[in-house]
Amino acid sequence: MKFSRILPAVAGLFLLSACGYNSLEIQGIRAASPAGGTPFTQALVTEYKALVEEEIKVEYEWLHASVIAKKGLQANAGQVVLPWGQETYPSPAPQVAEMNSERARLIRVLDAGARGSKPAVAARAQVMYDCWLEEVWEGQDDGVCKAAYMKAMAELEAKPAAAAAPSRSFMVFFDLNKADITAAAAKTISEAAMEAKKTGRASINLVGHADNSGPKGSAYNLALSQRRVDAVRAALIAQGIDTRIISSHAKGDDALLVKTPPNTREPQNRRVEIVLP
Repeated sequence: MKFSRILPAVAGLFLLSACGYNSLEIQGIRAASPAGGTPFTQALVTEYKALVEEEIKVEYEWLHASVIAKKGLQANAGQVVLPWGQETYPSPAPQVAEMNSERARLIRVLDAGARGSKPAVAARAQVMYDCWLEEVWEGQDDGVCKAAYMKAMAELEAKPAAAAAPSRSFMVFFDLNKADITAAAAKTISEAAMEAKKTGRASINLVGHADNSGPKGSAYNLALSQRRVDAVRAALIAQGIDTRIISSHAKGDDALLVKTPPNTREPQNRRVEIVLP
């Protein structure tokens, strides 16, 4: 595949004679415009087409280009062509095991769904494997095709990132003018602590509130909402939550859950929100 290493004058003479070997396969793949088949077979056509041009314009290997073009035309007809094996380009003994192992790896990934989930990358991996196999057969492997194949395989085999746990919030309610943890509140706090541990939360936010009974924005309501936050914080720590991941602030009666007229006692406004981002 590395005819370009031959002396330029000799290469030029070969190119002049080789231009006459413009096979029907080469003409066909050059004219191909993949539209039928699957996204994978269409991507194969594009990749084999590019490799044909590499063989002709860089390597001056029209015979190899014709063989590759035939494979590209099969893909263009909607056929799922497989990567070449040792029967096509037998590798030197020291590299047979590696090439067979990588071919098996490639087919395993393709058959596991890569043709459908990542057709362009899957096609790139197959064509670069074929390119690598041919170069090994020629004894002129410069590592370029192998590197491209390995890069594509790494992308195909990459594990998807685990989806982040959705944000959740819990409401802890309090009696009038109280910051004591009731039985119902203790149950809610326990559920929040279990969820935080199960999902490995890195932070927990507490927001304390009071209803608007009494003067709007009073220092008393602000202090009461802070005591409620402190009570929930202590209960979470007692449940085994690391104090370092808990943040909190008190809002008094500035953010009512239930909109009420002034000086209204509303149980749902007397609360602490436990937010698991």
